[in-house]
Amino acid sequence: MLAAGGDGTISTAAGIAFETGTPLAVLPAGTMNLFARALQLPLDLTAAMEAVAAGEIGVVDIATANGRAFVHQFGVGVHARLVRIRERMSYRSRIGKMLASLRSIVEAAVRPPEFEAEIHTRNGSERLRVSGIAVSNNPLGDGHIPHADRLDAGLLGVYMAAPISTWALIRLAPDVLLGNWRASDAVTEQEVEQVTLSFPRRKHNAHAVIDGELIKLAPSVTLKVHPGALKVLLPKTSEASGP
Repeated sequence: MLAAGGDGTISTAAGIAFETGTPLAVLPAGTMNLFARALQLPLDLTAAMEAVAAGEIGVVDIATANGRAFVHQFGVGVHARLVRIRERMSYRSRIGKMLASLRSIVEAAVRPPEFEAEIHTRNGSERLRVSGIAVSNNPLGDGHIPHADRLDAGLLGVYMAAPISTWALIRLAPDVLLGNWRASDAVTEQEVEQVTLSFPRRKHNAHAVIDGELIKLAPSVTLKVHPGALKVLLPKTSEASGP
């Protein structure tokens, strides 16, 4: 199966490939192309086609949220609000979408979300008040826009942002884009194979975001990593994870 598009399109295709055992080839034709970056594919479309044509089938991890597959990230709170605000804006190009994303950060920062969440892992349970939670398919790397440096660790990255002020969120945003967010005291993280998130006071119209696409937020979401469960066509010259 060959899929060309952004992370939302690739995520949908990956879900089908995961369920059917069909190898997936990815072409980065979206805005951020985070899964393609994690696969170490060239971001130039012509170079990516050449890399895929010369590639070989390998396996990488994929994650699920209440059974729905995702390749990059599940998020609630700040991230979901950013996407919701951006979707109200008009843009006709990749640059336009990026500018809309920057505008949505400013708008979301006026009143950052704050909510209660229960986090359940095999290490125990805790109830927290947060502005956002993100769960990634494999832990995120440093020094670049948020994506995994490898896709075979068999772990989820769980990132929690404490309640945050307007100015703190505005200061944090560039650190997130540059991959320097681990220096912030507002963000904590852990690595697990499975986590269940519960939202005891969730609003009826609350949303989550999966690989850039808004979905209705369930009262409880169980996220799992499935090691080596997705067959992908890896660029032959890449050091991306494989068998």
